[in-house]
Amino acid sequence: MVLESYINESKMTASEIWKKHCDILGILRMSSLHLSTLEKEMDIISKYLPIINNCCLLSRGERYYDIKSAVDDLPELTLISYETLMQQTKHILFSPSITAALIENVLNILMAVTYAFWEHCTDFKFTTDFDAQILDRLIENSEKLASVHIALLYSLPYPKTEIEKIDWDFISHLPNLIPKNTVFRCFREVDNKFKILDEILFTKKHITLQHDIKAVVFPLYGAQAIGTYWAGYQRLMRLYGDFSNQQMVFYIRIGFYDQSSTSFFGPHGEWEYDKIIPRKRLKHFSESIQGMNTLIIDDNFGRGNTFAACRKLIKDLGGRPFCRSLETSWTLFEHSGCNEQIRFLLDFPSLRSYFHHSKQKELIDLILQGKYKEYRHNIEQLNLPNLNEQLALNMIKAKKLNIWSKDQLILMDKEIREAEAYWLESGYPEKQYQEV
Repeated sequence: MVLESYINESKMTASEIWKKHCDILGILRMSSLHLSTLEKEMDIISKYLPIINNCCLLSRGERYYDIKSAVDDLPELTLISYETLMQQTKHILFSPSITAALIENVLNILMAVTYAFWEHCTDFKFTTDFDAQILDRLIENSEKLASVHIALLYSLPYPKTEIEKIDWDFISHLPNLIPKNTVFRCFREVDNKFKILDEILFTKKHITLQHDIKAVVFPLYGAQAIGTYWAGYQRLMRLYGDFSNQQMVFYIRIGFYDQSSTSFFGPHGEWEYDKIIPRKRLKHFSESIQGMNTLIIDDNFGRGNTFAACRKLIKDLGGRPFCRSLETSWTLFEHSGCNEQIRFLLDFPSLRSYFHHSKQKELIDLILQGKYKEYRHNIEQLNLPNLNEQLALNMIKAKKLNIWSKDQLILMDKEIREAEAYWLESGYPEKQYQEV
């Protein structure tokens, strides 16, 4: 619990700064004065951290969401990121937010490439051992980088010996390992790192301990960043001497909105495991969850198709499934109602509202076009609700449904109190449904 205390203390002392300068996508606004220590590297840095109005810069720019272009400069970006981490100069002392932004951009590329390799290993039966090894190294280094990024965000000491354990040469050479014509996903619906860390701390404190969770499963693509940072946080826990409340982390490729063209079932309803998890990972996954309480965490809950399939998969492989959503479509439930069976499908619903993908896409398109003023104006026009007020309103909606158990409502109440005390995220724009 030492690490949790450090992070919560950091949140309390810096909450007003982060809340003021971090937007709903998780993009930070920083003073361009911090760049005075990095003048020699400005050509490459400016491609990733755009300068706005000569006085501030953003932690993400066009290349964060244009992975194909970002990959081309990965060797240079990796070198700069490594040097700012390792050199005992004012870089790390004066510009921790700049360093964190650079690391986030490197990690973003790694996660996009990881998913591309995961798709390759599940879409094509004749993948090689080399492909599987690349995927393993991508996941391992992504989780190590996530650990570093968390430490930077919350100003936590991080051993340089651990930074050296990251395979920086492998990351630099990634452009040579990626097959030609690879298509990268543009964005993950949950990619606000403060929001992800709020969720990890809450779930570990109020769910995994109480329910003896031994494994955590993250459906791709939406929950990839949550899983990567979960593993990174656990790595940081161990570095701080805390080996308690650790879970095995697994990824599976299941989805019925963005994966609608992929069939996860055979002609007789049997699982097409090769479409879900690379063959070389399946045995370890199935053996690890046998008889184990296994928590499935996904980015949001709407119709419940993904959770239903994930529950069935875990159960069929011998595990005991539980489900947690990072966001919940409370406006959809309010508009259309919901079946009582949902409370048995979604064990631990979040009171967070669903940040609809259409609004995220609208904002990201402005960034891809370099329209940063319009992007900022668009966010200001959203008139975002206060998070605590939004959670309280969703609690009222949840009670009106009259389907949730006493324990589920108690957990929701804990979420409200935890958010009031520690959460750094803002409220979110919700999809509005018109009456017919």
